[in-house]
Amino acid sequence: MAQEEQNRVLSIGRFELWFVAQLTMGLVYIGGAMFLLPPFTLSLEGGTPGDVGVVMAVLPLIALGAPFVGGLLDNYGSFRLFQLLGLGLFAVGFGVLALADELIATTFGALVLGVGAALVLTTNMSLMVGSGMPDEELNGRMSFLQMSLPLGQFLGLVTVALLLRFEISFSGIFSYL
Repeated sequence: MAQEEQNRVLSIGRFELWFVAQLTMGLVYIGGAMFLLPPFTLSLEGGTPGDVGVVMAVLPLIALGAPFVGGLLDNYGSFRLFQLLGLGLFAVGFGVLALADELIATTFGALVLGVGAALVLTTNMSLMVGSGMPDEELNGRMSFLQMSLPLGQFLGLVTVALLLRFEISFSGIFSYL
């Protein structure tokens, strides 16, 4: 019972405050980076469709490290730390992209975003499954957690579309996200 209470945080019905990490993942990673990186990479001097493929391949490739992250979570149990580290890597990745003016920096920024994504997704699912809550409660909360990702994606796409509509530069958008 003490472990279950320790895992609980501020909630609104079945939506817990830490689900915002999943929403942020959808907003900046799926709705922001995956939408912006192809035209941004092409806008770099000498950027080619092949360069776009390389940058876009780096984003999900790093998620292959998720089993490693899961092992670290099993050994150390620092769920919140890993979650915050992943969100921090989103900020660093977008900072790199905001300053990037060549392919290597863009690829590195995408790599940092991918590491952040692996940390956030693995941690969020581990937090949920390892919470010890009863099955009847777990299923409802998992649905809210999973709903947070596409909601964030929608908000990210709308945000990026509005910023592009107002002719904000790619670097400016990466700074906002």
